[in-house]
Amino acid sequence: MKYLSTLISAAALAALCQFAVAANGEPAKARVVGGPPDPVQYLYEVELTAINGERIIPREMLTLEPGDYTLTARIPAQVTEPAVGQRKRRWDRHVDFDITLEPGRDYSVRVKWNRSSLEKPYELLIEEMD
Repeated sequence: MKYLSTLISAAALAALCQFAVAANGEPAKARVVGGPPDPVQYLYEVELTAINGERIIPREMLTLEPGDYTLTARIPAQVTEPAVGQRKRRWDRHVDFDITLEPGRDYSVRVKWNRSSLEKPYELLIEEMD
């Protein structure tokens, strides 16, 4: 238990340090988060898998310098495939999207499930967080 609390404290401290403006006046980095989910609104989290076409270890959050990027999000099969199709195969989809990041801002990337449409079962939502 002590190890877990130490690990959580260290992770929280590292996260706080990443978002502070540097002492020499450099702008803060921007953060892209693959969530938060809201199942009531049919909004689900995604994993970010590439930056400008270069694959990375899948993660739910990225901290990047301000600028223009093409990111890749992995959308879970539960959103992209009808329930009947999931029994035969469970393939996630990878979707590229362009985003312009501003200094010190947080962005949320989520997927909305369109349960009434088989032709377009999902929509990628990119929002600036408060």
